[in-house]
Amino acid sequence: MASALQKQLAAIAAKSTHQLDLKAQRAAHGKSLLFDPKHAVTQNFDSLYQICLEGFSDLCMLDPRFIPFSNNIFSEQSIDEEREQMTATQNEELNSVLQAFLGLVSSSLLLKPGQKAIEWTIRRFRVHEYNTEDLILCFLPYHTTHLFVKLLSILPQNIPQTCKFIQPYISSLSSPPIRAISYSATNTPAFFSLLNQHILRIARAKCHSSALLSFWSSIATQAVEGMLTGAQSGIATIRKERTENALLQIIPVLNDALAIKGIPELDIAVFMIIIILAARADMNDETVDSLMEAVTMNWDKTTANLRFICLAALAQERHSKKLSKPVAKRLVAVDGLFDGLSDISTTYRASKLIQGLMLRCIDRLKKPGGQKEFGIIRKGFESKLLSQKEYQKVLQSLITVVLLWNYKNLAQPEELDWNALQDVGEFFNSITLPIDLSDSQKQDLQKLELLLQVSIIPEDVEPEQSALPSVEPERPATPMEIDFEGTILESDISGVSFLDGPHSSGFNKIASLFGQAARNSVDLHSFIEQGILRKNGAQTGDTRYVTLLVRIACSERPVSVRSTALKLLADELDALFTAEWNCQVILPYLISGLADQSAQIRRGAAQCIVKFSKPTDNQPKAQIWGDNKIYSEGSATKLSQEHTLTLVKSILSPKLEECILSAETIFAVFTSSLSSTDSKKTNSSHSEPHAISKLARADICDFLAGHAALTGIMSVKSQLVVLLNSLGKAALNAQSTIILPFIKRWSTLSPANVELACNGQGVKLETINQHLLQSITHRDAASLQYLAELVLTPKDRQDLIAPSHARLIELWTTLDIHMRQAVLIEFTTISLRPRNSKLDNAPEQAKTSLRNLPLTSDDLGFLLSSLPKATNMPAGPAAKRRRTSQTRSSRPEQAPKETIEALRGYNLVLELVDSCQPAQHPQLLGPLFEVLNELQVFSSQTNNALIYLKSSTINSLFAIVDKLKNTKEVPKDKTAIRTDLVVDTIRTTSNIQLQNEALLLVSCLAVWIPEVVLHSVMPIFTLMGTTILRQGDDYSAHVIDQTVSRVVPPLVASLKKRSREVVSGVSDLLVSFTAAFEHIPSHRRLVLFQHVVEALGPKDCLFAVVCMILNQHRSDFSARQFVIDLVNQFDAEIQLGMLIQSVDLIADIFRPRRSMSEVVLNIKEKKEMVDQITAQNLIEALSELLTSSVVRSKIAESFDFGSTDSEAQQKRFTQLMSGAIGLMQLFKGKTCEGASKELLSSVFRVLPVSELIGCAKMLLSTSTEEVRIILIQSASSQVNSSRLSDQKAATAFLEFIPDLSQVISQAKSVQEKSSSISCIHQIAKLFGKLDSSQVLSAVSVILGDTCIGSGELSLQVQCLSALASMIKALKEDMLPHITSILTITDNLLQNDLQSDQPSSELHDMAFTVINAVGDTLPFLLTGRQLDSAIHLAQLSSNKPTDQPTSTRDHFYQIVAERVDPAEAFAAIERNFEWTLNNQGFDAIVDYYKLVKGAISAHSKSNIIKNATVLLKFVKQAMNIRALKAADDDNLIISATEAEDLELLIIDVALSLVLKLNDAIFRPFFIQLVDWAVFQPTQMKPASVARATTLFHFLKALLFRLKGLMTGYMSYVLEFISNLLQSDLTVDELKQALLVAMLGSARQSFDCDEDEFWQSPSHFTAIAKPLLSLLGQKLGAITNDSVIPAITSFAVAAASNDHLKVLNTDILHMFRAESPFTRLAAVKCQHSLTEELGEEWLAHLPEMLPFMTEMLEDDDEKVERETRSWIRSVEKIMGESLDNMLQ
Repeated sequence: MASALQKQLAAIAAKSTHQLDLKAQRAAHGKSLLFDPKHAVTQNFDSLYQICLEGFSDLCMLDPRFIPFSNNIFSEQSIDEEREQMTATQNEELNSVLQAFLGLVSSSLLLKPGQKAIEWTIRRFRVHEYNTEDLILCFLPYHTTHLFVKLLSILPQNIPQTCKFIQPYISSLSSPPIRAISYSATNTPAFFSLLNQHILRIARAKCHSSALLSFWSSIATQAVEGMLTGAQSGIATIRKERTENALLQIIPVLNDALAIKGIPELDIAVFMIIIILAARADMNDETVDSLMEAVTMNWDKTTANLRFICLAALAQERHSKKLSKPVAKRLVAVDGLFDGLSDISTTYRASKLIQGLMLRCIDRLKKPGGQKEFGIIRKGFESKLLSQKEYQKVLQSLITVVLLWNYKNLAQPEELDWNALQDVGEFFNSITLPIDLSDSQKQDLQKLELLLQVSIIPEDVEPEQSALPSVEPERPATPMEIDFEGTILESDISGVSFLDGPHSSGFNKIASLFGQAARNSVDLHSFIEQGILRKNGAQTGDTRYVTLLVRIACSERPVSVRSTALKLLADELDALFTAEWNCQVILPYLISGLADQSAQIRRGAAQCIVKFSKPTDNQPKAQIWGDNKIYSEGSATKLSQEHTLTLVKSILSPKLEECILSAETIFAVFTSSLSSTDSKKTNSSHSEPHAISKLARADICDFLAGHAALTGIMSVKSQLVVLLNSLGKAALNAQSTIILPFIKRWSTLSPANVELACNGQGVKLETINQHLLQSITHRDAASLQYLAELVLTPKDRQDLIAPSHARLIELWTTLDIHMRQAVLIEFTTISLRPRNSKLDNAPEQAKTSLRNLPLTSDDLGFLLSSLPKATNMPAGPAAKRRRTSQTRSSRPEQAPKETIEALRGYNLVLELVDSCQPAQHPQLLGPLFEVLNELQVFSSQTNNALIYLKSSTINSLFAIVDKLKNTKEVPKDKTAIRTDLVVDTIRTTSNIQLQNEALLLVSCLAVWIPEVVLHSVMPIFTLMGTTILRQGDDYSAHVIDQTVSRVVPPLVASLKKRSREVVSGVSDLLVSFTAAFEHIPSHRRLVLFQHVVEALGPKDCLFAVVCMILNQHRSDFSARQFVIDLVNQFDAEIQLGMLIQSVDLIADIFRPRRSMSEVVLNIKEKKEMVDQITAQNLIEALSELLTSSVVRSKIAESFDFGSTDSEAQQKRFTQLMSGAIGLMQLFKGKTCEGASKELLSSVFRVLPVSELIGCAKMLLSTSTEEVRIILIQSASSQVNSSRLSDQKAATAFLEFIPDLSQVISQAKSVQEKSSSISCIHQIAKLFGKLDSSQVLSAVSVILGDTCIGSGELSLQVQCLSALASMIKALKEDMLPHITSILTITDNLLQNDLQSDQPSSELHDMAFTVINAVGDTLPFLLTGRQLDSAIHLAQLSSNKPTDQPTSTRDHFYQIVAERVDPAEAFAAIERNFEWTLNNQGFDAIVDYYKLVKGAISAHSKSNIIKNATVLLKFVKQAMNIRALKAADDDNLIISATEAEDLELLIIDVALSLVLKLNDAIFRPFFIQLVDWAVFQPTQMKPASVARATTLFHFLKALLFRLKGLMTGYMSYVLEFISNLLQSDLTVDELKQALLVAMLGSARQSFDCDEDEFWQSPSHFTAIAKPLLSLLGQKLGAITNDSVIPAITSFAVAAASNDHLKVLNTDILHMFRAESPFTRLAAVKCQHSLTEELGEEWLAHLPEMLPFMTEMLEDDDEKVERETRSWIRSVEKIMGESLDNMLQ
């Protein structure tokens, strides 16, 4: 167990930064996100900083929020910062900065600049170690990408517990699935909290991205669902507790998220979670209310629908029906509340939410000012989203509250608010009540009807007759109760009339009093008769009273009040017409009344218009009433009496009934009557008596326009303007001469006054502005000019900006080109200027308008051409200064202000071009190239890549060219197509995205106009090799694919057209691709290179690609495998052609004048060694290619005689073979000779078997020795790959054997003979059974003097190997040759073993032959043959060579298992004496193993049959110790080896005994005892040795057979007794005998199961002799053997009498004179006490006196041992012996 110090040291080591461990520091520095570790460790921070700073600079251009980080983590100082040397405070500050950066860069991780930037934080600040959690969370949204897998590879071993779920994926370097992340979020609260806080922190900082929020939404919803699902198990209390715990985790996060403004994606994610909570969680009202309050907070129109859904779902979970006050208050303020609720009601039940809102609004009515809630209640009823039951509930609450409220006011008549009562009445009059009303509700409604004097109860609901209290007496009954006299003052009336100017507080007062008076005729009469209103002066031309009625009728007052005013106006019109007044000034207001939304108002207006029909044509000179008295600004255009009647009788009167039905009818009436350009065209359905003349139409339009311009009633103004706008050309003059000047005056008015006027009359200012600007049409140039001025030089009226811009957009295409250009220039200028204040939205509006304008090609071309030129910009920093500061700058140097402004203009215009679908504007091609040229200059001036601007330009160009490439349209001026600019862009930028876009543009240009591209195409491919080819993303692969497929074919066609060599022409291209080979992602290499080769033409260029890859990447073994895969993609014809070209290319290296090799292999100088290395590499690679199974099989199939291309393929192969032979001859005696031979061999092996054999037979007689050897070796390898079922191949190979035999007979070269023998060997092994005659003919040749008899060792080994295979293959067919084979083998092996340096190979092959005979023909191994083989095996064992033992061991196995047992055992017994006298230890061990194996392999019956031979062998083998003791000179083993051999023979004997029965073994044991027993007086070394072996054997038998052997002790009992009584301490032999004897005796004591030793005769015979040994000086034998034997003997005796005898005899020895005897006796007593325990201590009384004596013994050892014995006794007895020993 580890100590505390060890634990502390382990903890310190775990946190150690290994600052002194250079290897660990180097490994840590190699942790990189972008670079391979091998490359990363070689980088220094200076070079790395430049790479990462480039990415960071690009990020700053994309997002200015990154710029602050240039002062800290990307500053120049950061290069030298070391976290290990910072203080804790500094590290904390750095962590906060890094955390902010990681949160911001998370959205840019898939961009290369983002990856470069984050690489710096990893390499310099080790964020993967110090900020692991933040880094993981930063990358987690991209967990399915290879980038996340790369991150896993650099994470430390011990990651934080919160992120432990990714540990398995770190080990396997695989992407974690989404379910693993959601599972961790569900079951790991710490991780869920960490993820939530990370998202909230990023959202608050506005650093979020759609990908991040989408990822969090997915994880959070699954986690919440999982938590709530897990909380549903268990009893109710447990479920409740789990649910509450889950809510405590979730709800705070939701509240915090909803508190963040301006992030719709975050709100949507939260709403999804809330909906899940509402559906799955059991929440109380307080929790639900808190969620509803959070949802309604920060209301956003973009997420309104989801908010409504959340509220509806939460409302369903509330137990209380009324919504909470905060929720209701916020909902009331929502625009389009009921429209939104209506939209979601088709899918979600919103009725409970609406009911709760309405009930809360009804409750609000009880408080002062609560009447404004009637609007919400009305809309609730009108929405029809409530069920009948819910309607009943809301209605009952509403009636109760209104009755209580009104009765309370009626109790105090002086405080009665009749306007409020009027509002209530109008409300009930406007809503549609449910028909199914209860009796109580009907009674309440009847009370309201009597109180409010309105009809409330539906007509089809009969009110119940009941006694209702009369409310009429409680109402004011006389006009005197409301005294109007003096209520209106002269100061309340301003202006010449009530139609002049906006509403004032005085009019509002008068209108309110009029509303009160309008409740009954008495009050009304009292009101209008006031002198200040001058009612009676109307007939004399006074306008006060009439204009008051008109204004009230056109105001926002209740309908009943306005209707009353219209009735009074109608009466007054009668009087005026009677007085012969022309009242045309009132007509525009009545026309506006016909457009009112209230039918009651339209009816009143129509009744007034009817009054105008009374005057006749005989009143042409009637005076115009109110002329010059209505408006202070002047008089409106007047109508003649004729045109007035035309307006009334021809236009209005015929359609009055229709106008009453619909508010839209009046507009259609005027349009149909006045908009026609042909006065003769009239509608036959109209009943006009006269057609309306053009002059009348113009006068009517001018008349209406004049009143529209002058009236102070905004609603009337708006209605009249809309009416005029609908008339088209008819109203053009009125719009240009009257409305346009008014618009100009309108635009100069104070914004505050205008807004006040509109708001006071309930009209939206936006609506007025929109209607007025609609009067500006394309038909009037002056109007258009003013609109442009209004847009370009906006006044203080911010409210006019948006509608004027919108109108300009609508009329854009009608503007002339010069005006459009001026507007564009001005819009661009405004868009680029900074905002003057927070309220200044002109720049943003200008940008919006630019984006929304329907720009034409001319417009866009003008914008592009108007951009400032780079040459006109002020000079930036000097180029030299830029270069010197570039290496250590922390951020790009600031460009001049003018340049920055110019680039902003470029950005704006290019964005406009992109948004206008540039493909639709091919005319922009030239201007865009000019822009690209300018951007290149700007880039050089500012030392900035301008990635975004160039990307926008190239994308627009690509869109245009991509559309044009499929057409035949070719530009007239091709010089405008600046391909050089695109190439320069590719060359000068390091941004992969921009390069990709530029490459796509080039590819499209190559398809469209290839002649423009081809002259500059090569630099593109050179650059691709160092950039895009190294990218692993799908988009880069697409770009490469498009570039190759579109650019390369035209290039090849051009080269062929000019009769140029394709490979020479595209060499730069090929070099670029092949040089980038190792950097191209492995999964894209094959597809890419296949595409390149196919584009170039595989017949021309495949060989070049292959040789370039092999030459440039010699050390990369994967390159060769790739070449194989690449070549396999093409047909066999292409493959053979490639091989021929490659062989010729290798030969070209060594020609005096090189051609293709200089181009393909880039060989410039002739250097023999270098050329040899290059050639050898290519030859070896081609050989490896030819040995590939896939390539070989494809080429072999092409040689099929049934195929049409077979003959052509054979010619190609002949050409290839000639080339390979030529290479072999070229390299003869040189470094590449071996490789060239292997290539030729590989070429031959490509052929099918029949073709190869045919070729071989032809070439064997005509070719050189080297070619013959290669041919034969190729044939041999083909045999190995052939199948036995291939009959055609078998026949060909077998017929080839005679040719090989002839080669063996005639060949002089050992290698040629060896190759031939090897080939015969392979053929015989596989196909020999099919035709043994062919093989047997070759056996004679092999056994001849030219082969195995040649004396060449290697040849002999090969011959033996072949013969062994032939024996195994042919078996009995080889019988005629077996004797010769065995004889030759015996001689070869014997001669070899007698040599000074035996051959392990020959030894192995010789035994392989013998074993083959033994395996297939074991009956042949008998007698002399078997003896000879055994002798050879023994001789082999005794030779100190390094030959393998497996074949010899196999030979022994064959003898033991397969040779006839009688033959085998006889040979074993027969050859043992020779082995014993002539061989050493190892050979004898092998011999014993052979015997044991044979015994184990054969059955018991066979063993019994051969028992005599075996027992004889055993007896001989057991005599080795005796022979060694007798100093036999024939033995060459040592004494130790003799003892080891004795153990082995005993083991063999035991295996034999186990297969014998007692009848056979007992006589043998008796003989063995007789053989070993001797008289003590005749003790000789040999006799002692034999006896020792006997006792060792006996001990082994007793250990193995236990009690079965105890009885056998009777045969040696007397011998043991005699030996124990003799002196055995003389020498080592006798002591060894004593130990062996005591060991066997003790084993018999332990195995005594038949009470053998309890017999008195047996006990007495050995007891005293055994105890007598305690008195002999035997040294260690006493402790190790004697005492344990006596102890075991006592246990075996097990009789009290026997134990007493032993005890007595041992105690007597306590008084011996010799101290060692006393000590031995005490130790013996101690051992017996511990072994027998209480059984032995039964004799304690006899022992005590002796113990006392021993405690006082003179010998210290005796005394010490006695005390130890006494302690053992006390331990057993459990008490002390002190009292007994006193």
